[in-house]
Amino acid sequence: MKKYSIIKVVEALTKYFSDQELENIASELLEDYSSLVGGKSKYEYASSLVVVVEKRLNIDLLVNLAKKLNSKFNVIESSTSSNFKFTSGKVFEAKEILTGDEITFREISFLKKGIEVAESVGIIRTPEGLGSGFLISKNLIMTNHHVLKNRDIALSATVEFDYEQEAKKTCKVCRVIDYIWSNESLDVAILEIEQKLEIPFVKFCLQNVKVGQQAFIIGHPNGETKQMSLGHNEIIHVGYPEIHYLTDTLRGSSGSPVFNKSWEVIGIHHRGYKEEREGDLKFYNKGSLATAIKNHWADFNKYIDN
Repeated sequence: MKKYSIIKVVEALTKYFSDQELENIASELLEDYSSLVGGKSKYEYASSLVVVVEKRLNIDLLVNLAKKLNSKFNVIESSTSSNFKFTSGKVFEAKEILTGDEITFREISFLKKGIEVAESVGIIRTPEGLGSGFLISKNLIMTNHHVLKNRDIALSATVEFDYEQEAKKTCKVCRVIDYIWSNESLDVAILEIEQKLEIPFVKFCLQNVKVGQQAFIIGHPNGETKQMSLGHNEIIHVGYPEIHYLTDTLRGSSGSPVFNKSWEVIGIHHRGYKEEREGDLKFYNKGSLATAIKNHWADFNKYIDN
């Protein structure tokens, strides 16, 4: 099976097909294509389509169909080698070496802890859409302001836990009963749910976050079952009150917790960005730092047992 760059496939789909043509492609490949979370942007719809096809089928089917429908469609296959550029300089042999800014070895307990903290993450459903959120105490949820913009929308929302691929027959579904606090500039909202849950809630890291460290995200991309983003997850910029990272997200990931390697929350995911710099497109995701949330929310210490 050929290997394609996901971003390149998304860019080509956006370039060569209209909104309706993308929907036609989705309908031909997927039975439940109407569940794709695409929003208003063609790029976002194409992103959702690519991720779902890769997860459920394989990306070759999508690329081959696109080529069949439009002869101009072209995606360069990914190289089997990395983007590292070798030079003709002198090579010094080393049996084993470290190659990045941060050591990437992880104890097996790292994965076990990740599964534990994932229990605190739920999918938020409202009449206007969906997002992700996470328990910060036994009955308080943190999510994005743009997911729940005001009290009226919040009181019509539910938070569903255990929505996973290996889910129990009955997921925990809780109604939102109060809108505690929000900050539009940080894109944060704090909600009270109807019951106190006996499941782990997150711990916050209020120490400095540095470029080169890793950012792990747990949420509900595309409104699908709970998932972790573990690959190419480097933090590329820290500038209070924001943090930028390469960790994957999709619509539906809004409001997800951003964790450090100790599974402590260093921020809340906000949205993705695409920028053109020196003729090249750059993609990254952005969140608000936990320290900024603490500094703006006067009752942080009252509600958060850290």
